[in-house]
Amino acid sequence: MLTQSSRDLALRVGLALIAIVALIASLSVASAAGASAPDEPTAEIVLDSLPDIGSVQPRDLVIDHRGLGYLRKADGRLEPYGHSVAAERRPISPRAPGGIPGPPGGGGGGGDTVTFSQWTFGGQVDQSAGRILFQLADGWYVCSGTVVTDGATGRSIVLTAAHCVYDDVAKEFARTAVFIPKQDDGGTDRTDFTCGNDVYGCWILDHGVVDEDWTTRTFPDNIPWDYGYYVVSDSGSHSTSDFATVDNLALDVTAGSMTLSFQTPVVGSVGHALGYSYDVDPQFMYCKESLGTEGSSNYWLSRCDMSGGSSGGPWVQPMDEATGNGPVFSVNSWGYTFQSGMAGPKLHGTSASTLFSFAQSSDLSTSDRGFVVSSDGSSTTTSSTTTSTSSTTTSTSSTTTTTTLPTDGLSADSTNQGRTWTATVTGPEGLAGTFDIGSGTCSGTTCVLSGIVKRVGSVTFTASGPSSVAGATIVVFKP
Repeated sequence: MLTQSSRDLALRVGLALIAIVALIASLSVASAAGASAPDEPTAEIVLDSLPDIGSVQPRDLVIDHRGLGYLRKADGRLEPYGHSVAAERRPISPRAPGGIPGPPGGGGGGGDTVTFSQWTFGGQVDQSAGRILFQLADGWYVCSGTVVTDGATGRSIVLTAAHCVYDDVAKEFARTAVFIPKQDDGGTDRTDFTCGNDVYGCWILDHGVVDEDWTTRTFPDNIPWDYGYYVVSDSGSHSTSDFATVDNLALDVTAGSMTLSFQTPVVGSVGHALGYSYDVDPQFMYCKESLGTEGSSNYWLSRCDMSGGSSGGPWVQPMDEATGNGPVFSVNSWGYTFQSGMAGPKLHGTSASTLFSFAQSSDLSTSDRGFVVSSDGSSTTTSSTTTSTSSTTTSTSSTTTTTTLPTDGLSADSTNQGRTWTATVTGPEGLAGTFDIGSGTCSGTTCVLSGIVKRVGSVTFTASGPSSVAGATIVVFKP
């Protein structure tokens, strides 16, 4: 999410470099009906390509003084979000005594205020909250999320912000997403995908669930619906190292969970907001103050200086600091470019509970990356829907095909086969080559790789012949 206008930009840049490896799971998927038997064969996690150091960004959505939305990059640049209007720099608003800006929307403050500090109380929130690393059409991002109590069998549910699940500009779900609970284990393990240096390891998230109104609008017009969920299977989603076998540890059993509340919080009483801020990686940070409101759709913490990367982290009221526990009533969502403060969407009286009910029973057996849910609880579309510049989609009654735009004499498409998907690359006669996770079968003008597991978001094909395309590559995205 969020704004960090008052933080030192040099610190943000100096601490922003994160080494990321894209985790892709090669595994069998359990039925949504329940966890697999303990003796079920395990599969191996394989690694995709390593992004450049520092290429992973916080998913930090902010609004300027004109009401325009921007994505704040790690170095502080404001990138137009869903429009092409260049950012305008505006001085930070004057600060009240004590260095704190006044609230823009009616609330916040009080003597018991923490603007931005490391959470040192431990407890349940320290166990259940974690870092989310995920891939969108334009690259890799970091957010935060919380394992919430779901009462369902065979799965765990992670609450986060919708903008950490679904790209409302490219109109697609995250292609790969990994959750690391309790990533701050002693404050020394910087964010990476070496799961063996995380106290609980990593979980590969199965699919996302967001509101239809988040997907059909673009930030900031969709801020009332900036809540969403990731669902993860209890079976075959956990890794304890980068090359470890996948085991059947349930996330909500291993890390524990927090109660998700759809009740109205008390405005004027103290609320806590927590998350993994990008610029102080890997510390788990928090702010707390009297809860206010910002407009009709958001709660507001006017003095909170949580920074990018904390998006999707939990808001708790009341928080028992002795146990680190309490009901979660919102998530870190967005801030302004010109002053401190953080907004959180209202979960009570909205579709948040409807989405949660959907996530409790959504299908774990398909290759869909996510589900878009309407206000009546029905699934309107799945991850196959995209308007990304890199692909187009067509649907039939039984399968969905995504066609990748031609490149270097090659074209490709992918077909949803239910539990798996198939990648097909087309080129000149005599086409030969390999995919990055297997050779596939080549004949005539096509090369095909079948049986790709659902958590693999894309495969790369490299042609070896004929000479007209030798060395050319094309990325085939999951439908």
